[in-house]
Amino acid sequence: MLTQTDKQDLLQAIDGSTRAIVEDSKRELLQTMDTNTRAIVEDSKRELLQTTQAIVEETKKELLSALQVNVQSLREDIHDNTEAIALLAEQMEEHRTETRRSFAHVREHVDRRVLDLEVKIGSPTRYTNRQVKRVVEKLHEKHVFNAADVTDVLSMSAFSQEA
Repeated sequence: MLTQTDKQDLLQAIDGSTRAIVEDSKRELLQTMDTNTRAIVEDSKRELLQTTQAIVEETKKELLSALQVNVQSLREDIHDNTEAIALLAEQMEEHRTETRRSFAHVREHVDRRVLDLEVKIGSPTRYTNRQVKRVVEKLHEKHVFNAADVTDVLSMSAFSQEA
């Protein structure tokens, strides 16, 4: 039979062994938890990096696609604008041609009137010259022709020099 002292010694030995086992188990558990946590963190980092890279690549593709659509749209707009500019230039040229025709008609009319007056009066006068200039100025004010056309008419007119 065990004596009280033997029981206490045995309990102390069991207690010491238990504490040692608990401490060893704690240490091993903490090391295992630390290792597992590190592995989980590394796996999570890897997964996060892969996911982020996949998202970045997908975003790049989407942005590139949107950019290509925008570039195509801009090209179409440029083409449309080029056509509109060409049409406008053509219309301006037609207007310029029509204006020149109108101006030529006015010039012919003025020249006929000048000839009529020369025949009636015998020679150009300052009064007639001022009248012709006034008619030309009025037509210029109404934008029937431009300043270069006025200069051309005055240089071609029989009244370009005052008598």
